[in-house]
Amino acid sequence: MSTVASRRHAGGHFDRNPLSGARLTVALATIVSLTVLPFVVGSAISVNRAVQARRDVACLAEELRLPFLTTTAEVQVLQGEGNVPRGDSRSLWFRAVGSLDRELEARGGSECSTRDPWRQAYLVNVGTSGPVWVVSAGANGIVETVFGATGPAGDDIGFRVRYP
Repeated sequence: MSTVASRRHAGGHFDRNPLSGARLTVALATIVSLTVLPFVVGSAISVNRAVQARRDVACLAEELRLPFLTTTAEVQVLQGEGNVPRGDSRSLWFRAVGSLDRELEARGGSECSTRDPWRQAYLVNVGTSGPVWVVSAGANGIVETVFGATGPAGDDIGFRVRYP
């Protein structure tokens, strides 16, 4: 009996291996695509959020160039809308908090978002003798920047407020 004859059913049709040739190639390509695609898309979304956060903190830093209008000596931090980022509760980032939105309204309003792309509030360290920063806690939602530091730390995204 020949090979061709052994691959025939009783009805005269050939058996088709469902994973042969082109079908196997398509199946493997589909598996690879479904495995890799979520990582590529997820990475692109993460990059887009970080870019948006950089735009927002720069916008807020520009808006806050003038002396603060609504803060008092007791206020150490202005906090925007959104969830309160996590961090060390003993840090000055989480004490004596005022409203970033109220400060912007007192200046005539703003088009800047006061909530980062991860839905966390932006923070501004107004009660420091060091540099003033507008900070996003970043993708992990944890403020890793030390209050009054010379720059953001960890995955935090920040922009320094420069006074004229």
